[in-house]
Amino acid sequence: MFLEDDNGLQEAIKYYKNKFPYIVENDVYDILSLVTVKQYKIGDYVVRLEENNANIFFVAKGLLKTYYLDEKENQVIMNFYPETSLSGNWHATLLKEPSQLCIQAIEPTVLFLARLDAIDEISLKNRNIMRGYNEVLKEKLTASLQRIWNSINEKPETRYREFVSRQPGLMTRISQKDLAAYIGVTPVSLSRMKKRIRAEEEEEKKASFS
Repeated sequence: MFLEDDNGLQEAIKYYKNKFPYIVENDVYDILSLVTVKQYKIGDYVVRLEENNANIFFVAKGLLKTYYLDEKENQVIMNFYPETSLSGNWHATLLKEPSQLCIQAIEPTVLFLARLDAIDEISLKNRNIMRGYNEVLKEKLTASLQRIWNSINEKPETRYREFVSRQPGLMTRISQKDLAAYIGVTPVSLSRMKKRIRAEEEEEKKASFS
């Protein structure tokens, strides 16, 4: 868990030093010089629709959701960002365009924020930071392409099963309404789907003991 006395700073440093073992102490200080800390209550917006945002965010504590509104003004949730996630509207921030997505806190949340242009500038002077920055961008690109592929090709039940498998710890932290908006069904349809899946799992258990 994140330390209460520093808003998770020490754990964030440990996490990224493990993730990028070539990052040394001086690199950490260079990165920290760019960071500001901000706290959000449940329902607070980190980024609003049409807002110009220059920051990327490290989630030290809490949980965010990223979504857009469809033609009926319903939320279509793109992703959830728990602790240790890097979040932000990368497309809009990189292109310096107004955001077409909303990023909202769904738990009390602490973020470490850094301006993307400041990271660009410091990475030109620091080879280790440049290397880590490039790896992060590759991860974000790969994840974005995978989400697009999944939304086009996967059925809601497949998306649900994969989410449960990939993020089991979030199942008790997000509402059924938000989960339904993520996999692309109504809350009623999600309830029926979960009931059917539980019944199928019970049948499989019975069959394995017969």
